[in-house]
Amino acid sequence: MKTSHSPRIPAGFSLVELMIAMSLGLVLVAAFSNVYLSSRTASRRVAQLSTLQQSVRTAFDYLNNDAHAIGMMGCFTGTDSAITNTTTPAVPDLTNNYGPWVEGYDAATVPSYPLAAASAAANWNTNATGTATLGKGRGIDTIPFATLGTAVTLGSDVLVLRTTVGRPLRITTATINPVLTPNQILLEAIASGGTCTTNTSLSKVSGLCPNSHALIANCTQARAFQVASIGSTGTITIAGTGLTGSANFQQTTTEVFPLQTVVYYVRPSSNGKTQSLYRRVFDGDDGATGTGDEQELIEDVENLQVLYGIDNVTTNADGSPDLTVDSYVTANGVTDWSKVVAVRVALLIRAQDPVGADVTLPASAPVNGVAVTFPTSGAKYDRRVFTTTIALRNKVAY
Repeated sequence: MKTSHSPRIPAGFSLVELMIAMSLGLVLVAAFSNVYLSSRTASRRVAQLSTLQQSVRTAFDYLNNDAHAIGMMGCFTGTDSAITNTTTPAVPDLTNNYGPWVEGYDAATVPSYPLAAASAAANWNTNATGTATLGKGRGIDTIPFATLGTAVTLGSDVLVLRTTVGRPLRITTATINPVLTPNQILLEAIASGGTCTTNTSLSKVSGLCPNSHALIANCTQARAFQVASIGSTGTITIAGTGLTGSANFQQTTTEVFPLQTVVYYVRPSSNGKTQSLYRRVFDGDDGATGTGDEQELIEDVENLQVLYGIDNVTTNADGSPDLTVDSYVTANGVTDWSKVVAVRVALLIRAQDPVGADVTLPASAPVNGVAVTFPTSGAKYDRRVFTTTIALRNKVAY
């Protein structure tokens, strides 16, 4: 006798099992989401820090190029004698004080947030007067905002570098070993491109325009002068007293270099949201306002601090300096700018995008010895300090 069996009905998940499975799934999704978000945040921070490093490389490239060019006087490079400055005005100002080559201004206040810009000279320390004279080793005592033409972020230093620019120019003439006349030089005419700022209808000749500053040098002397006019064939008429009494400038031993003054500072960015590092160039051909040509180098630079390496200890048997840094001081601690042989530059840079609220960041950071305290309210940002030390090689090569 056969017995019949009822077909077995497959059993499903119970409600309890289903709830447990869903709960476990939600936990896993939350865990993976947290890992993903953390990974994406970390990746974004790494990308931002990489951008900061690239930006600071760009800034330091400009600073290195300008600093390495200061003091270049051809065969006269490295002599103890300062150049004779015959540029106008007769008393040098920020734009043409070529004797010391480098100078700066130390912020009188510590940076504080929110950052703001000012153009009151009292917010920057007055430079030490020292015993040198203008056009030699003395800098301009008080920061001249009328010449600079812009406000600067409070608590941030200002660095001034004076450099030769471009290739050396040769004197050309049919006469053998000519002695230069007091008010005129015939230079090789090189098409350097661009037009003059003061008169846009004129093209630059050998990098020079009317009002341009230039240096003429041989192995025995060097003079900074200002161009009164320049012809297409390279004939330069010199402003003022020019080269009166400069009979040693012979064709075969003389070179001419265009000169410029470069000023680095921090001020509000053109986007109106943050601060930027700026580079302003004065070369005498500065247009009607006389405030030079400004270039915004990199955004999100919040502070610039500069220390100056001084060679102020005489150790050589002949009484000459040993060309090594004896101490680093702020700008108002320099009594003779001709003794500066290195600059140490520090930049405080902020990332563009804020980090998450769960990220712990430093509350402050030292910037070349200046303690900067970061804001404690509002969005939080990664900040990094980058420092470079640049030897002024034309000052230490002799």
